[in-house]
Amino acid sequence: MGLTPLPRFGPCGCTTLQLGISVKFKIDHHPSSPDHHRVELSIDDGGEAKAGGEFDFTFTSTDQERLRWYWEDYLDYPIEPAADEARDAERRVEEVGTELFQAAFRDSAASRLWSKVQPRLASNRIEISAPAPQGSPQIPWELMRDPATGAVLSSCAGSFV
Repeated sequence: MGLTPLPRFGPCGCTTLQLGISVKFKIDHHPSSPDHHRVELSIDDGGEAKAGGEFDFTFTSTDQERLRWYWEDYLDYPIEPAADEARDAERRVEEVGTELFQAAFRDSAASRLWSKVQPRLASNRIEISAPAPQGSPQIPWELMRDPATGAVLSSCAGSFV
């Protein structure tokens, strides 16, 4: 008699036994300038649904340094008085993730694509195609957060590359 494996829970509450990539959602990023961006969104689900849009988004070198400090320095040495600065960095992570999500999905066609991906996020593969930054910090796609659910896409997707 074989043993039934115990389910392991993924980052957003789904069991890993339920996971299996069902569709690929792709974000192709084409920066026009350091602050202006164009994205092409597509779902590879047999129907090849697509959308696109342009938006302004700035991720400053100050933002980049604040987040580097939080993830590299503060988490190794979480001592006072840095706790206030850490809370500010955590708020900024949420703000940046929400701003990026809202910018990328503000178009109605893009919003419809997200409505196809979101219900089964844990079984979807999200692929980001972005060029290497030239003179400005790269957009932190891994912070993208659905404001309606609070889900961080990089943590909740079955695969995020």
